[in-house]
Amino acid sequence: MRCLQSTNGVVMSWGMQPMDEFGMRHPGKREAIIAAGIAALLVIVAWAASAFTGGSGEPPAAKPDSSENAGELVIDVPGEITSEQIADCLPAGTSATEVTIAYQQLQQTVAGTAPAVLLRTGDGELILCDSYGIDRPASVPVELADQANPVRLLNNGRQSWDCDGDALRELTVSYWLSLGPQATSAQMRIVVDDEPGPWFTTSSVDGFAHLHGWTADHSQKPVVRIDFRVRDTAGELIRQETLPETGQPMTACTAGSVDID
Repeated sequence: MRCLQSTNGVVMSWGMQPMDEFGMRHPGKREAIIAAGIAALLVIVAWAASAFTGGSGEPPAAKPDSSENAGELVIDVPGEITSEQIADCLPAGTSATEVTIAYQQLQQTVAGTAPAVLLRTGDGELILCDSYGIDRPASVPVELADQANPVRLLNNGRQSWDCDGDALRELTVSYWLSLGPQATSAQMRIVVDDEPGPWFTTSSVDGFAHLHGWTADHSQKPVVRIDFRVRDTAGELIRQETLPETGQPMTACTAGSVDID
């Protein structure tokens, strides 16, 4: 390598930057420009990464899981049902001494909590009572579930559609069920415009279950369907023909608010 001695004593070499009297090499203009460019590029990359993650440095949040097992909501809650609430479930002219309690469960509702109570008279008749009020079985004599028929409907169900013009403000749904000995829980979900809600879940108590669910605040004339599932002691689905696993789609609020029972 060719070297030149400058007049101030600093050694110069072709293809290298000047060194001072301590042997330290200093960057020239070309290296400084390259270094500045790399630094600017790193700033741009960091800004892009921040914009992609919302500035948190974390990856984007995953979308809610809408799979078949997503979002169970257990509606049964602990709590005591008072004698006054039981009395509210008695038809006119019936006293508390004339009935026995076959089922009672405090449950979540769209407005908070409410008791679900099933009473049996001395004649064996059933009285159904929930947040909608008092109801009777759809058919007499009542057909109860068994091993061969694990699910029976005690009533026709109740649906309350609250519409504001074409928009669905609120939908509440309720069913009384008789479940066979192999069934431990029943589930229902409301699917609106192909977006599933949670699986409202209730447990069987002495062969009875009260299933209740709701949804609110949807666009004009949404398409709604109601799906059902029943599970056994191992958590496996029970095949049955009483409740549709995939409900029939229906367009809501075409005729305003309506109550169906």
